[in-house]
Amino acid sequence: MKNRKRKKSPLAGLMVMAAIIIVLLVIILMMKKTSREEPSTGAGAEQPDPKTTIEAFEKGLDELDVDQVAACFDSASRDAVRENLEEELSQYNAILKMLGFALDFDLEPTNIIYADDNTHCTVSTDVTISAMGKKSSTASDLEMVLEDGAWKIEGENNADVFSEIANMF
Repeated sequence: MKNRKRKKSPLAGLMVMAAIIIVLLVIILMMKKTSREEPSTGAGAEQPDPKTTIEAFEKGLDELDVDQVAACFDSASRDAVRENLEEELSQYNAILKMLGFALDFDLEPTNIIYADDNTHCTVSTDVTISAMGKKSSTASDLEMVLEDGAWKIEGENNADVFSEIANMF
């Protein structure tokens, strides 16, 4: 008996090639789609940093800028913070300008502890205030909440932060 070579159908070869091409196209399309998507809050996405808020808070205090300081607080307490600070800071600002002095705030985060849900954190901060040749330091814990994609100081849980700062002198 002669070995018969089985004839391959040209149609079968074309079907295999078509299947390979379709799989490759699907892979390419999936890669393009995922490369265009914005990163989520999951793994690999850039997360907001509480230190950014602390830096903005420090800058607002240095410049005695009520709006900038208030913007660092959560929406529930922002207006109350702004209202309380407007009178306080304007008085300090006027006196310091008259005397030719300026306040210099230095807030240095030393530790950040995130809650299990990553929407709250406690930032331990070394606070130093320099004015009129005098330097005063204290440690303070700032409770923060993730709000609209940015970390904000919780006004309700940090009511004593300004009294701590005021008592430094």
